Amino acid sequence: MTTNHQDKFLLGAALAAAIGSFAWFGFKTLKGGESRSVPAVTVKLSTAPYVPAEATVPNVKTETWEAPPPQRRGHDWVYDVFTPPTIFYDARSKEFSVAPPVVAPVVEGKPAASRPFGLELLAVKRPLFRLQLVGYVGGEDNYRGLFENALTTETFLAAGGREVPALELTIERFEVRRMPVPLPDSMTTNRLVAIAVVCDKRTGETVALTSAERRSTTAPVATVAATDAPGQQREVCEGETVELAGTRFKILRIRVNPPAVDVAKESADQTNSEPRTLTAPPPGPLPAT
Repeated sequence: MTTNHQDKFLLGAALAAAIGSFAWFGFKTLKGGESRSVPAVTVKLSTAPYVPAEATVPNVKTETWEAPPPQRRGHDWVYDVFTPPTIFYDARSKEFSVAPPVVAPVVEGKPAASRPFGLELLAVKRPLFRLQLVGYVGGEDNYRGLFENALTTETFLAAGGREVPALELTIERFEVRRMPVPLPDSMTTNRLVAIAVVCDKRTGETVALTSAERRSTTAPVATVAATDAPGQQREVCEGETVELAGTRFKILRIRVNPPAVDVAKESADQTNSEPRTLTAPPPGPLPAT
């Protein structure tokens, strides 16, 4: 058999096999379809009237949240769940507050007078601690401290264990030792320095005094006055309340550098207050020599 006849024979055999496969699967499909039967669905309708079902109302418990407490920065710093207070930045005091900084309007190129607040800040300072160590006397193993009552300028000699009832203080320890002391506009030098450890009975704190420098208190003090009476000055601390001409001013916070005070001007019903940050005026020019 030649190659041409062989190819024709193989092609015919493949075509016959394909026709036979199609015929077989078609016969199986028709036979399976004839034997399949679908049962009839019987629907039975009810003659009873429609009665709607009663819906039960769930018992809902209502919870009332407590009002958010104020933060330590002041009673106006209140953070609700999704509503924080509006915070402003005062470029003069370089501090953030919940009260907008007071900006005086400008009229004809000059700042106009703003609405008076009723209270002015004159100065902020850290006062001296009521006992100062100004020097020492004696020799080794027999030193005594020279102390000064900062309230009366009275001086006295004392060592460790001395009670100072007038100032409510106790000098617990006293010693003299050599320490490095920086000099203004010069190098650091080593010299003998008197050191005292004092117990403050008013606060329960321990205060260290040295003869190398004056000791100030940690709590700053602000000097304030009424806007219409700048000569009537008062010194106040944080948390104090000043009453002027029937208006109450609560001192919230005092800052030394730059000198500023956060104040809340309280209303008569105590429900609303007007917070404001007061700044001290810049120092005047030095007198001419």
